[in-house]
Amino acid sequence: GKAILEIKSGFDLAAVEEGGTEPDVSFLKFVNLELKGNNPSGDYVANWSKPGNLTEFVFDNCLVHSFRGVMRMKDAAPIRIGKAGLQNTVVHTVGGYGVFNQDNTNEATLLDEVVFFESTVANTERLVVSRNTVGSVLISDVTFYNAPRYGRAFIDMANADAVIEGGVHIENVILTTGLDGNPNNGVRA
Repeated sequence: GKAILEIKSGFDLAAVEEGGTEPDVSFLKFVNLELKGNNPSGDYVANWSKPGNLTEFVFDNCLVHSFRGVMRMKDAAPIRIGKAGLQNTVVHTVGGYGVFNQDNTNEATLLDEVVFFESTVANTERLVVSRNTVGSVLISDVTFYNAPRYGRAFIDMANADAVIEGGVHIENVILTTGLDGNPNNGVRA
């Protein structure tokens, strides 16, 4: 079995002290773990609110469940994440927010690359949600079961210009009906 990591609230970057520099983190990678939320209506694995840079935020061979969202970039601090991804990972029972969420409207905030690869996502209300710029979304060799929720979009972007460089690529996926019925949109922007 996998070691269980129960997370309450969510990881965040360190606060910048007066006169200090923003954190610059190479990667935060979870490998061969079960990550479990304590409160499915309020917990995240990561709930970024402080300014800083994170090159990679990746789940590899994990089981992730019982969260409101897996990753959320919130508030107004400039946050830059190079890659947020799932590989060989099962995600299930994710509530009102999506797996990867950019809920931050600061112009300097950027989620450059979102990757779902060789994974399964089930009983999840939303997948990728962004109010700001995303460089690209790649979904390859993934099974979606009961995802997203009826009335939600598979990928929900702020506007048509939200995905700026690589676009949205979906290949080799298995889709079932959405949670509580079919979703309204595939990609909404």
